[in-house]
Amino acid sequence: ITLQKDNDAKVSRVATSPDREPVVINRKVNAFHKDFSFYAGVGAEFFQDKLVSLRTGLCVKGIDIEYNYNTSEGFYTQSYDMRLGYRIGLGKFFLLTPQLGYKANCGWENYADGGSKYHVLDKYSIVACDIQYCLNKHLAISVNPSYSIDAACFSLNAGLVFDIPVSK
Repeated sequence: ITLQKDNDAKVSRVATSPDREPVVINRKVNAFHKDFSFYAGVGAEFFQDKLVSLRTGLCVKGIDIEYNYNTSEGFYTQSYDMRLGYRIGLGKFFLLTPQLGYKANCGWENYADGGSKYHVLDKYSIVACDIQYCLNKHLAISVNPSYSIDAACFSLNAGLVFDIPVSK
């Protein structure tokens, strides 16, 4: 038995002997998993308080680089994080992206003399997993639980992601 894959990795052929025609087996392929795409999203992060969340990223051959910005109402607290992950297509509509990253929480500190200063409040490493349900080739619903290794806390980011595929 020999196993061969076409270049697009959507069809596998199995031949049982040299004198027989190959049997074609169609695999379920996620039509929304592209080799090269940009994406942007908006949502909410539930951490110590509820934050408005903006994200943008780039995915090249499954390798995903993502930047997230979150802010509280009134812009008193912000968080910034960078994540690196690997995007995996699951079935026809789901994308799963395990991620590792680094996050910093920033905010205003008020002083007794009436002054204030904006600075980094804390920073830590995070482990996350982005789960997307693709509605069409450009729009997905995303849920992204993450865990802070250093601070031992959990956060959940949920929202809509707009994907701009550049190639297959």
